[in-house]
Amino acid sequence: MKKKNLLPVVVMIILAGTLLTSCKKSNEPAAVSSFTWVYGGTNYTANIKLANLSSRGGGPIIVGGMGTSTQISGIGPSIKVQSLAEGTYNFGLNTPNFVSYTDEGGVTLYSNAGTLQITQYANAKVSGNFTGTVLDVNQSPVPLMISFANVRVEN
Repeated sequence: MKKKNLLPVVVMIILAGTLLTSCKKSNEPAAVSSFTWVYGGTNYTANIKLANLSSRGGGPIIVGGMGTSTQISGIGPSIKVQSLAEGTYNFGLNTPNFVSYTDEGGVTLYSNAGTLQITQYANAKVSGNFTGTVLDVNQSPVPLMISFANVRVEN
């Protein structure tokens, strides 16, 4: 009876086990994406959150909404800004930056004043805060505060 040499099989099992256990694992939790806002004293959390480097009309846009897809974002704000670079951006009637807000009735309102602070833009994710006002249908300013973190940026 001929003996089989099990050494190659044993070596393969040891090598496979070493390879699987030696992979570097990060202890860092995955970055959670969030987009929240307060409009007229009511708090909202977005179902949809996305940033795009080039929107219609040029330049970056950051969107959060209560809708079911990026095509139908529903109730919520859109931030149109010159750049996603970290820094402070002013919003007003005579600036290229603006915020639009679609309310529960489907009416789109526009910012008349505010400030956006982009706190981080790295690894195709953007974070920041907006504080300002949008004009309601009677042209009265309504406070709008937006906070977003680790929102995915697409080209």
